[in-house]
Amino acid sequence: MKLSSATAYCLDLDGTIADTIPFLFEVYKTLLSEYDREGTKKEFNELMGPSLEEISVILCKRHGIEVSAEKVYARYMGLISDAYVTQVQMLDGAHRFIEWAVENGKRLALVTSNDTTLAEGFLEANGLMPHFSAVITAQRVNRRKPDPECYQNALAALDIASTEAVAVEDSPPGVEAAINAGIRTIWIGAEHHDPYSPDLVTARKDWHHIHTTLQEELSHE
Repeated sequence: MKLSSATAYCLDLDGTIADTIPFLFEVYKTLLSEYDREGTKKEFNELMGPSLEEISVILCKRHGIEVSAEKVYARYMGLISDAYVTQVQMLDGAHRFIEWAVENGKRLALVTSNDTTLAEGFLEANGLMPHFSAVITAQRVNRRKPDPECYQNALAALDIASTEAVAVEDSPPGVEAAINAGIRTIWIGAEHHDPYSPDLVTARKDWHHIHTTLQEELSHE
């Protein structure tokens, strides 16, 4: 299936349509510093996929933080929500893709491990909520990425088969979640599809590269 012939596109949020990764890394480091711990880029990258609640539990265990995971989670959410909607910007080219999808009758689903309030707040702040037929968040699944449940729920909400959808993800856990649900996936920010099959994963460096691919496919129809 051509990427442009999908009935619907399932989009991740953080690092995919929202430029949140640098912001979230600074919040992660700030959180740990408040408990006299030091965060690393390696650990931050390893924690892509789980919800903030799950990450809080992991950080307490790894770093020997002597307060409850619930309190760490509350502080984490506080640090993020204070600035998430006002500071985080869309990645360059993402809005153009969403406009293209809407203009061409494509349906959209947001599939994220982020909190419902933050995810929907971001969509509302950027005027995107009316364009999304489904919003799947951490609170709406039992198992997080790389488990395929989030994408299975998105397909159910859209009432389509996996072969009718294309996912866009920026991290291995997200890519694995999508392909494990049987959805062809664009790995944005990647230079190569390895270690995945090219039949399952297409690597594109950014939204402009994705848009160019779609236009090239449509021009050859």
